[in-house]
Amino acid sequence: MLMLLRAAYMYDEGEGTRIDEIKAAQFYLKAPNGGNLSSQYNLALMYDNGEGVKLDDERARFWYKYAVRLKAISTPNKTWH
Repeated sequence: MLMLLRAAYMYDEGEGTRIDEIKAAQFYLKAPNGGNLSSQYNLALMYDNGEGVKLDDERARFWYKYAVRLKAISTPNKTWH
């Protein structure tokens, strides 16, 4: 699972490769199934901003709430309740 998160981060930030938000989103989508908190929050941000995935407020809210519930973050960047 950590390898999935690492790959997602590398594509997301362009570390060792070119930035590819679509590939980053694909890896982040695989990582939260294993309970990775960082990937859940990063997915929320991607859906919130339409980066690598289609802009989707409902999915962004889902991942923000999931991350808060598991204490990945204390509060989101904007109002989503």
